[in-house]
Amino acid sequence: MKRFSILFTFLVLPFLFPSCNKDDEEPVLKNHILYNDAEYILDNGFFQFFGKLDPGATGFNYDVYLFSSGLTFNDGKFSGSGNMIFFEMFSAISSELATGTYTFDANETGNANTFDDGFFIINFDVDNQTGTQVIINGGTVKVTKTDTTFEFVIDCTTVEGKALTGYFKGILDQI
Repeated sequence: MKRFSILFTFLVLPFLFPSCNKDDEEPVLKNHILYNDAEYILDNGFFQFFGKLDPGATGFNYDVYLFSSGLTFNDGKFSGSGNMIFFEMFSAISSELATGTYTFDANETGNANTFDDGFFIINFDVDNQTGTQVIINGGTVKVTKTDTTFEFVIDCTTVEGKALTGYFKGILDQI
């Protein structure tokens, strides 16, 4: 009987308790843009505050730039080469780019929780001013801020009718 207890303990008991493994962990999302079946990595970002652009608008303008490691921004201009996405967003509050879902606004009203300009540049070479520009004309950008970390979930469409999606999480400098 003692032998049965020992066998039970080592052979059956482990199957009664579920184990934790890597399959139970949430996947870590990488900073990227997905467009036309290609993935483009994003490494850095910053934003600029311009205040209210229209006295009748309800939003405060923040221009957001997210870009790959080959591009740098110093002294008010870009240099290098890489990929970049840009959004002209309108926050409900003036003190920060507020958490929320920002929807494309073709009428450019400047109202809160909208963006009215967006583009993605593939293989942007600043010195030669070359690259492929993709114009965004629809969709949403979900913004979440925790302490100093911003998270962007991008779900947009282009003028060609193609999907442009992406994700970015990191600290953005205010320029």
